[in-house]
Amino acid sequence: MGVCGARTPACRAGTRAGAGFPCVQAARFHVHFTPTYGSWINLAERWFVELANKRIRRGVFRSVKELESAIRGCISAHNEAPKPLVWTRTADQILDSIARYAQRTTSVQPD
Repeated sequence: MGVCGARTPACRAGTRAGAGFPCVQAARFHVHFTPTYGSWINLAERWFVELANKRIRRGVFRSVKELESAIRGCISAHNEAPKPLVWTRTADQILDSIARYAQRTTSVQPD
């Protein structure tokens, strides 16, 4: 959120700004922090990056139907030889890593 002075034009137009209160502008979006190692969504994101690099960036598509067809073809080719996700860490190792991360981040005090 941004805070602006009570005498700026943007704040005079805001609520209560004319009474000398600072204008607090509402955020247009909220950022949610997810550790890079902590989410299954990273797998999906990585897959879409691979799709973009291998098929979409290399092609020329004159219509949405052509693009959709290329994407479906890439998905079909990928599904012909699927590779399962193999966990390399145990649940205890993952939970210990999360606990260490939480310990580091909660002990940091802002200046």
